[in-house]
Formats: sequence, C-alpha cells, structure tokens
Amino acid sequence: MAVLLIGIMAMAAPLKAGVGILPLAYLAERIGGGRVEAPVLVGPGQNYHVYEPTPKQLADLAGASVYFEMGFPFEKRVVAKMASANPNLRAINVIEGIVLRSMDEEPCEKHHTHDHGNLDPHVWLNPLNAQIIARNMARVFKESDPPHEAFYSANLELLEKDLDTLHARVSAILKPFKGRTFYVYHPAFGYFADVYGLKQRPVEIEGKEPTARRLAELIERAKQENVQAILVQQQFPHKFAEAVAREIGGRVISVDPLARDYIAGIESIAQCLCEAWAQP
Repeated sequence: MAVLLIGIMAMAAPLKAGVGILPLAYLAERIGGGRVEAPVLVGPGQNYHVYEPTPKQLADLAGASVYFEMGFPFEKRVVAKMASANPNLRAINVIEGIVLRSMDEEPCEKHHTHDHGNLDPHVWLNPLNAQIIARNMARVFKESDPPHEAFYSANLELLEKDLDTLHARVSAILKPFKGRTFYVYHPAFGYFADVYGLKQRPVEIEGKEPTARRLAELIERAKQENVQAILVQQQFPHKFAEAVAREIGGRVISVDPLARDYIAGIESIAQCLCEAWAQP
C-alpha cells in the first residue's frame, strides 16, 4: 500500500518549468493546467533589464526540469547558476521561430538564437508571437510527459483560440488609429506596434536617461506628429514622460507589459491607447 501511494504521489507531482516573467507563467499554466508549475524569476514591479535573482528564487527553481529562455540579459548567468545546482535542467529557447526586431526599430530577418545583442526581447507583446511561444512550450510538455500529450494538446488549442480572439479584438480596437505614433519611456512595445500598424518613439536611448537636448527634440517632434499618448511602466521612471506630456498637452498612460493575466494585459494596453486617441 505504501509503495502504491508513493507511486501515485510521484505521478501527481507537477512538472516544474521555470520562466523569467509573469506572462510566460500564464501561458505555461494555461497549457499545463494542474500538471505544470511555473515559478517566475522577475516579480511584479521588477525591472527585467537589471534583474538579479535572490537565493530564495534560485532555491524555488532547484527542482525545475526545464527553464524557458526568452533572451533577457540576465538569463545566461542565472541559467548557468541553476544548472550548476541542477545538472538535469534543460534550457529551452522558447522564442524559436519568432522573427526578432532590433531595439532601434528596424526588423531583423534571421535571428532565432540567444546571441541577441541589441535585439528586442519584448516578443510576447504581439499575440501572434505568444502563440509561437505557447506551441514551443506545449511541445516540451508533451516530450516530458508523453502519457498526457492529448491533455496538453487540448489546452493549447483552447489557448490558441483565445489568443486569436484577443488579436482580432485588439485589431478592431486599434484599426481607426493605424499609423498613429505613441511615445514610451522604455521601448518595450515594438512588436505590439508593428503588428497593429502603430509607431512607438522611445524617450530613453539604450537604457540611458535623455539629455536636455534630446528631451527638447522629442517634445518638438511630438508636437509635429500630434502625439497624445505617452506610455509609462512601473518598472521605469515617469518624470521624463511627464515632462513631455506637460509640454505637448498629452496624456501619460500607465500600462503593465508584465501583467500575469496576459490576455487582459494586452487588451488593456489597446484600450488605453484608444481612449487617449479618442479624446478631442
């Protein structure tokens, strides 16, 4: 009886799949249901560009069988630390198949590795990319847990339908504003802007605060382009966005690209832009 109970408990233990950010945990748990646990490194309000893991976070990932890499700067050293303590850990490139763009707004045609340099890691903010990420996750879950392949496939199908619906809904919301420009402090929304026919203009350059000259140039350009929306994130300072907004009579809009509820988070970004642009 004891042996039987141990066997049942082992079968019931969830697959532990580490992720860097909360939206990936949402995707992993939608596909895995109760069979997957997705511990997250970068928590709410943390800046993933300067992130350092705590000992507790590394301990939480000690039993992970897989870590889904996105290409964030911190991941190589963090994964190396985890792998030294857990030789069975597999690091999976979860963005395989996504065409990456550069941080300077030019799309890049063939970048599917982890040597990302100046490439934009914010791929999840395009729902079509989220589908690719979800498929990559599902493939790993099915390889790791073959008896439940049908379970993962069914959950993936439901998630993909929800992402299709999200993409259609956001496309409809933003269609009247195609070609419009919005400002951001940190340029996290390039993939979002590309897929919905918008343009983002960053206030910061390569992670550096703008100089007075740069700020004056941005204000003048914003006036010429009739910019009304300036997106800010809680992970970055707001003062420069607020300075631009005051000068142009625009609105500072607080959004969270790291919302755990991925679908609600993406739709919220679209709704906020729509409301700003709909103002007379």
